[in-house]
Amino acid sequence: MANPGPASSVSSPALGTGSPYSLGTSASSLVGAYGATPVVQRASSNQVASNMVTSASFGASQVAIIQEIMNTLTGLGLWKGAA
Repeated sequence: MANPGPASSVSSPALGTGSPYSLGTSASSLVGAYGATPVVQRASSNQVASNMVTSASFGASQVAIIQEIMNTLTGLGLWKGAA
């Protein structure tokens, strides 16, 4: 469904007002937002958070984790990756 804009009378389902709501029921489910092409769940060794919390200095591991977060959000259409 195309975004009808703020003056629309089209209602959206309310989340969190009853039964649990699941977005992407498996790793192969396609998920997208704001008109981005739906994509499957990303999988990367950089997603292991232990490098982020155990390192005393900010280095290549932390940069790789942040880049993976940015790539994931961009792929979902939740982070605008380009101007």
